[in-house]
Amino acid sequence: MVSTLSFRVVTVCLLAGLLGRARAEETVKLDDVVTHADRATDSPAVSSGLAGLATDPLHFPRGATLIGEDDLQALRVTHVEELAPLIAGASDAPPYGLTGVPWLRGELGDAAQNGQRKAFNRNVFPVSFNSVEAVEVVPGAAPVYLGYTNGAGGLVNFITKRPEFGREQTRVSATYGSWDERRAQLDVSRELAPNLAARLSVERVDNGSFYRLAHEESWDVYLALAWRPAPTVRWDFSAEAYDADYVENPGTNRPTQALIDRGDYITGSSVQNGGAGSYFGNTFAPTGTVRLDGSQVLLAPSDGATARVYTVQLTGAGESGAGHVVNRTYFESVDSDKSAAYRFYSLVPLSYTLENRTELSGATELAGRRHTWLAGLAVRGEKRESYVDFFNEAINAFDLTMNPETFRLPRTATKFLQPVPGHAGGFAVPGGRYGSPASVGVSQTLRSWLGNAGLFGQDEISLARNLALQLGARGDWISVRAEDPMPLPGYVPVRDHLGKFLPAGSASLTWSPAPEVAVYGTVQQARAVESSSSSGGFGFTGNKLPEVLFENQSRLLELGIKRATAKNRLTWSADVFRQRRQRTNARFGLPDEILVRGFEAQAAWRLNDAFTVGGNFALLDAHYLNGPLPGGIATAPQFSPTVPSDNSPSYARGNYRLPGQPRCIANLQAAWVRPQGWGLRVWATLQSEQNLDLFGLVRIPPQQTWNATLVYRFRSWEISGDCLNLTDTFNWRATSSPFAGGDLVTRELPRHWRVVVRYGY
Repeated sequence: MVSTLSFRVVTVCLLAGLLGRARAEETVKLDDVVTHADRATDSPAVSSGLAGLATDPLHFPRGATLIGEDDLQALRVTHVEELAPLIAGASDAPPYGLTGVPWLRGELGDAAQNGQRKAFNRNVFPVSFNSVEAVEVVPGAAPVYLGYTNGAGGLVNFITKRPEFGREQTRVSATYGSWDERRAQLDVSRELAPNLAARLSVERVDNGSFYRLAHEESWDVYLALAWRPAPTVRWDFSAEAYDADYVENPGTNRPTQALIDRGDYITGSSVQNGGAGSYFGNTFAPTGTVRLDGSQVLLAPSDGATARVYTVQLTGAGESGAGHVVNRTYFESVDSDKSAAYRFYSLVPLSYTLENRTELSGATELAGRRHTWLAGLAVRGEKRESYVDFFNEAINAFDLTMNPETFRLPRTATKFLQPVPGHAGGFAVPGGRYGSPASVGVSQTLRSWLGNAGLFGQDEISLARNLALQLGARGDWISVRAEDPMPLPGYVPVRDHLGKFLPAGSASLTWSPAPEVAVYGTVQQARAVESSSSSGGFGFTGNKLPEVLFENQSRLLELGIKRATAKNRLTWSADVFRQRRQRTNARFGLPDEILVRGFEAQAAWRLNDAFTVGGNFALLDAHYLNGPLPGGIATAPQFSPTVPSDNSPSYARGNYRLPGQPRCIANLQAAWVRPQGWGLRVWATLQSEQNLDLFGLVRIPPQQTWNATLVYRFRSWEISGDCLNLTDTFNWRATSSPFAGGDLVTRELPRHWRVVVRYGY
């Protein structure tokens, strides 16, 4: 951990070291705001790995959002949930206040790096954007040729920074804002030889928080190398090390309509000061109400989390007259430890992910038709080990108005806990059942191994000059072994093995009535798995690996139109979709089916080099189909002091509206930013009412958030001041956890400010 003084010294040194390079007569044009990601076009091109055969966004037959580096800088995107204003249909409701993957079209998505799926990180650790140059988002399940995912909401692809041949640059930035937000970054790119280039990016974060006892500290170091041994061959290598100390902020417990409307909180406890009620059932005797400002959250001084993440990726691309070959290798290692006084514990001492994918592509004439094809093989291995206790959480038993030091659930009130071997003070629930009649559902204490081989192919058939049919298919063979790493004394560890085959397919028809316009229709059936949210591994139910963990499905129908003018001066797209998702409940082997229908649109118009306007809009209807069945997601009823909060409920079946999802979301942006001088940027998010609980007994009303940035550019410098939530609106967001449901809610940040200084040459 680096002290505040050390942080300031690092920041000053980074800035001072660059001052000697500045010359008064130099004028450097800093990047303008754009809407779509512009990648370097070094030959041979190394694609992002997400769109398959599509050579440009216009002809990719799905709704997609491409977010460039300038957009990430302009809106100060430093966390995954902050991407939401840039994505049509995205929500920023993080599970327990920590987001590793986005919430797209009412469902958790998945994350990839340069087209290769990362280890699942629902809410294990915050994602660093130090290495990220651009982001691609495909909502509504990933493209079929990439294979199965965790969650069927869609895929976010993080495109990492690459050095550029023939261009050397150095950028440094420093940020200071409300509640001691501090961030500094150095980004250097150099051509080391005519065929070798390197890029180094280092970031230090040391943030306080509006929320009581919350913080985030991290170091991230990213190195990228590019090598061109021949004009038609390119290799890209990257390595990243991330070390973070943070908290998982669950937000405010006991949400009622009075809390949402006025901040009125019900006091009383079954845990502190000899209060009455049930620890395990989260019930208590109310003693009154008090007004909260939202900064009081369910955190104790001892709560904390750490993560160490290492990633390595190697991508090689080559071209010849016969076609194009790309080989991608990705490795990720995660070590994380997280604990909370309200009795949540998650230790992941080991998480390895290794994937290799080879793609061959080309074009040929067959039966009088031109076929543009892509085929390949992907192999993947995962090893996970985790020790978890979410069974004993007493979310509503604690009174946030009392001393946070007293947020302690007595050990005498817990069930099934065993000490974690080799970790003093760590207690978790065993992954197997050893003579106990009770069940804790899907265990997250596990040691699992996954092996996966997938064959895939795409064929784009030219039916006419402006009409093309694209067919895609993939088959995945999966083998999983698991054992309980923490059996009860005297018992043999529970072990099991499971093999599955997961097929997927898609068909798309694209018509281009004009060079600037594409109309498409896509049908797709994709697969998703239900892995542990703490590690991404696979645990037991009833001492068995349930097959239903691998039977989640997505059936999608999407129709859309896109337009992109020359040099992307005006781009817009619109689509309608119908997606039926089946998330099978492993506790009972029964499906929760959700039907999502909607309309999405996005547009950007660059009137001139300085003035840009744009935004996106989504209309979404998400409902359970004759559900939810027992243990369905977000199924807690309205909070009540005298009714236990049940993690395995059983409610009458019905077409319930999906909690935590607004029906309408609109995001607007406008910027007038010149290469030199003053500029202004304004952006806003507007959303309709949303149900906090399954039954809509507590509702978050329509909300809006307005933000503004004043920019001044001179020579090689940019100084900007942000005012966020400038109307100081009292907003809330759901804590969209599969288990918490209506038990938690988080106040959005009140009005706050931030100053960013950037220098580049």
